[in-house]
Amino acid sequence: MALTTVPVSLSATALTLTTAAQPNITSVGTLTGLTVGGTISIGDWTNAINIGASNDLQLYHVGGNSHIKSDTGQLIIRTDALRVLNNANSEQILHGDADGAVTLYYDNAAKLATASGGVTVTGTLTATTLAGTLSTAAQTNITSVGTLTGLTTSGDITVQKSSADSLIDVLGDGANDAILNLRSNQGAISTEGFQIWYDNNVGDVHLHTTYTSSDAAIRFHTRTGANKATNNERLTILGDGRAITIGEHVTQNNQGFEIQFKGSGKTKFSRDGDGKAALGPMLREYIISEAMHYLNIPTTRSLAVIKTGEDVFRESILEGAILTRIASSHIRVGTFQYALISKNKNDLKTLFDYTIKRHYPNITKSGSSAEDLLKIVLEKQINLICNWMRIGFIHGVMNTDNMTISGETIDYGPCAFMDKYDPGTVFSSIDHQGRYAYYNQPKIAKWNLERFAESLLPLIDNDSKVAIKIAAGVLKEFPEKYKNKWLIMMKKKLGLIDNNSKDEPLIIELLSWMHQNKADYTNTFCYLMNECNLNNEIYNEKNFILWKKKWEARIKLNNNSLEKSLKIIRLFVL
Repeated sequence: MALTTVPVSLSATALTLTTAAQPNITSVGTLTGLTVGGTISIGDWTNAINIGASNDLQLYHVGGNSHIKSDTGQLIIRTDALRVLNNANSEQILHGDADGAVTLYYDNAAKLATASGGVTVTGTLTATTLAGTLSTAAQTNITSVGTLTGLTTSGDITVQKSSADSLIDVLGDGANDAILNLRSNQGAISTEGFQIWYDNNVGDVHLHTTYTSSDAAIRFHTRTGANKATNNERLTILGDGRAITIGEHVTQNNQGFEIQFKGSGKTKFSRDGDGKAALGPMLREYIISEAMHYLNIPTTRSLAVIKTGEDVFRESILEGAILTRIASSHIRVGTFQYALISKNKNDLKTLFDYTIKRHYPNITKSGSSAEDLLKIVLEKQINLICNWMRIGFIHGVMNTDNMTISGETIDYGPCAFMDKYDPGTVFSSIDHQGRYAYYNQPKIAKWNLERFAESLLPLIDNDSKVAIKIAAGVLKEFPEKYKNKWLIMMKKKLGLIDNNSKDEPLIIELLSWMHQNKADYTNTFCYLMNECNLNNEIYNEKNFILWKKKWEARIKLNNNSLEKSLKIIRLFVL
């Protein structure tokens, strides 16, 4: 007998429906409300709780993760207190209270918390970029802020350590100098201010004022109360303060020579020194200055050395002596530096006018006489340094006080003629970094000329920017001018006439061989011109023999005899 079920409509105000588990109920229609006293279980992904007309909010589980998905609008969680805990209910992850702090945790430890005054970070704060203005109260415990590309402060910067010396470290990159620049915010860095910098090329530390006023100077002072200018003194450390100009001699040809005593005693520039000289160094200056003269190199000369009968105390007790030295003048780059910082603003112009009148009267009527003087002195110094390099001479102390405006070699203190060829040769016991090494002399000459140019700026043009541009244009020519002069000089040392593209490589090859084989600089050229019989196996070395064959082949290209080539060599070697 068949049993047919008939749909039945059941209506009741209150009804409790009890049924056994029904695994096959797929729909119960539309409910206006549902209250469940037990558990509702829904399967993975395809079985979700959908809320909204278009299933805008979904709750589901898939792949071991649980999801709350909102497709439209915002997901808003409204509560007066929010807690996010781990499954074991033993560690906090997030803690938030209405009108209170929100705290983020790491391993149950608070790391970031908001408060009425801002944000508190416990531990290390790491950020790729910080935008806007960062304001902070005094922080006594900041040990590092990493690498800053720039820093501007409206207040003071104080560096203080509790257990060690305080240090401000300004680093160059190996190619560029490290510079600490102090300046007025009204002036350009290059024209107004004070600089402390480390010269990467030669290892020196410099103090330099670039203020355009002729009264600008580096000063030392003691402070009484609020008065910063009490007991102030200028920095005037030039030379060793033991040379005294005693007069001038004018020859029958109307040529003037200044006469100086060197080592006669203390002057106001001697500082802590005694102003005296020992017999040995004075005899050396006499001998070398006369040698330089007969080698056709511009130089001061020596008239006499006398013993004083006094003891001079250095590393040991030495015999005292005085050197009588003459020069066309003793005006130096350092003299102009001193005049620039003089209290008398007219000193620089007075010195300039005197220098022009004494040495270069042809430019007195020039409309750019200061620029012209810079050009002339640059040419003079290039010529002088090339002559030094020609004979292997190393000047031990090439500071601005030992560079004359006339282009003469001055002050034969620690100096020597190089024997074994080594570009790094130094002849000064205190020159540990090789500032005045043989190969560095052109570079130092240029540096000294830059200081000379700085001294001339007020005379070049009233507009400091224009003056700097003009001076820089002159100085820019130094490297090429020196290289051309040096190449001409070295070609003559090898008797090379006319131009050949292979001349410079030929010269470099010889110098490299001399350096590698520790060959004597002068004797090598003497050997080439058959000036002396050298029984030295070094000139039987195969690379030298190969080079000599190339040199001899180049000599044959000269449009002159071999004898003329050798004559040229003799003039430039000896």
